[in-house]
Amino acid sequence: IYVFGNDDTTRDAQVKEVDAAGNRVWSWHATNLFHDTAYTSIYDDGWTHINAVTRLTNGNTLVGLRNFGLTVEVDRRGDYLWHYDWSAIGGSNSDPHEPELQATNDHLVVCLQNTSPYQVVEIDRPSGDVVWTYARDGLRTTRDANRLGNGNTLIVGVLTNRADDQSEMFEVAPDGE
Repeated sequence: IYVFGNDDTTRDAQVKEVDAAGNRVWSWHATNLFHDTAYTSIYDDGWTHINAVTRLTNGNTLVGLRNFGLTVEVDRRGDYLWHYDWSAIGGSNSDPHEPELQATNDHLVVCLQNTSPYQVVEIDRPSGDVVWTYARDGLRTTRDANRLGNGNTLIVGVLTNRADDQSEMFEVAPDGE
């Protein structure tokens, strides 16, 4: 399962799944859910600029729609089941990246960037409440965050103190250390 989000249009399938032989076995078109003018007029390096997709253990699919500031869950028919609007935390240009569902507690971890404070945010999906955040001085962007087995979070980001503008990985404890 993979995404097509950079330079995508309303006509494209933004998520595609192929079998081992390379045959497309499933696809999802964002236009089926986001066809009104509030969304169709958006374009920033693509229409949706989807940057992440995960097939969940229940068979549903979690999709990160960067340009819409949303993370959505859809079923196998492509129907909408759940969403979270990150603009409540990161502003209208939150640019959520790489949502990761935590199987143990139904929390969702995502990286927010662009005009929002660059941060990693964890929400409780049922309530929508923020349960953890990480931000620090000099963090210019956050690209990915993965919860490790020890409870720490591995973060990929760019720090402003680097002259070469390269990404760094660093591990953060639950208390932010």
